[in-house]
Amino acid sequence: MDTDFKTKVTTLKGNVQVIFRGQHLSCDRATIDYRNKRIEARGHVRLRSATVYSEASRLVINYEADTAWLDDGFVQSGQVVFEGKEIQKTGTNTYIATDAKYTACASCPPTWEFSGQRIEAELGGYARIRRPIMRIGGIPVMILPGILVPLKSARQSGVLVPSLDHTGKGGLAFSESFFWAIDRSQDITFTGKH
Repeated sequence: MDTDFKTKVTTLKGNVQVIFRGQHLSCDRATIDYRNKRIEARGHVRLRSATVYSEASRLVINYEADTAWLDDGFVQSGQVVFEGKEIQKTGTNTYIATDAKYTACASCPPTWEFSGQRIEAELGGYARIRRPIMRIGGIPVMILPGILVPLKSARQSGVLVPSLDHTGKGGLAFSESFFWAIDRSQDITFTGKH
């Protein structure tokens, strides 16, 4: 640890652990700029809070404004996972990811995912994905101009992911389902096939 009291900058090297505002940062090297309320972390960067876990090769965070920039990172909150070449944390629960992927399948590797040029995500809200490509088992199966996906864990009504089925005659059928959450203990799913 080295501190320059004139510039108000502390440099940490080795097994770095920094705890601030309910968050825990671990990395190989960190620079804390007390004047600008900023931390730059490099190497095996991991940032944890009560609801979000992030990893990146490099992280720059403004701990007063609760904004950050992650290079080659991913963010996980519950089952929701999105990753990108660059991820910008624009607020407490809002993110923008470029060259990104999104899934709610926490298995490794994910069974399904959407990849897109840009994902605008609000944890507890929705993610808007521009030009998404849906992949199942890593194989691209559908391209869309855009999609809105929920990042909520509460039950809610909505259109489910389309699927391919078999017909009784041995052909393929396309099906689309709508899930209606009537209340906490009742629901109905309607499915149309073509």
